Amino acid sequence: MSKLHRIGGTGNDSRKADVVFIHGLGGDAFGTWRHGQDEDSSWPHWLAKKNPEVGVWSLGYAASPSKWPRLLRLFGKGNRDTGHAMPLPARAKQSLDLLRLHLGEREGPLLFICHSLGGLLAKHMLRLSWEAGADEAGCIARRTRAVRFLATPHHGATLASLAHSFSAVFQTTVSMEDLRAHDAHLLELYDWYRNHAPDLAIKPVTYYESLEVG
Repeated sequence: MSKLHRIGGTGNDSRKADVVFIHGLGGDAFGTWRHGQDEDSSWPHWLAKKNPEVGVWSLGYAASPSKWPRLLRLFGKGNRDTGHAMPLPARAKQSLDLLRLHLGEREGPLLFICHSLGGLLAKHMLRLSWEAGADEAGCIARRTRAVRFLATPHHGATLASLAHSFSAVFQTTVSMEDLRAHDAHLLELYDWYRNHAPDLAIKPVTYYESLEVG
């Protein structure tokens, strides 16, 4: 199940904006955004401490690339999301309902910071919200003013396609399959977002690595 974690400023009824962090494949609501073990190395917590007038949230959801980690549960390790995932469309609907529940009645700008698969999830949520129109769920799209994509594979990833070819060995989950390169669904979602972002007054920014690691 998806869960929206409160990081800071979320109880301030007069806050100026809300920021939602969305992790990617194999990540989680906290570990993805820090390089240590506590809040001192956490990007969302830094943001919340520096901007108390902003509500900072982190969306957590099951996004394991492989089913093998489920074996850890036999030894009392991991959590209920370990080794599990959900198809992107279903995850987007569930997550949008969660955002609507916590943020649906508010005004002010909404911003998303997304890593990897999280960027695809954000785009899918915005599409569902946009299609909801005047419905209550539509408020999320209307409020959104910026999306920051960190290494989001908008057209899919070659590595995911390779892993899918050996799915019997890697025991890939549906989240890995959703990331296959040139997947028709991802290409269609990319076109929708590119055409509708201006209508939504969203300012998308994409960050990615351009240098090889070696």
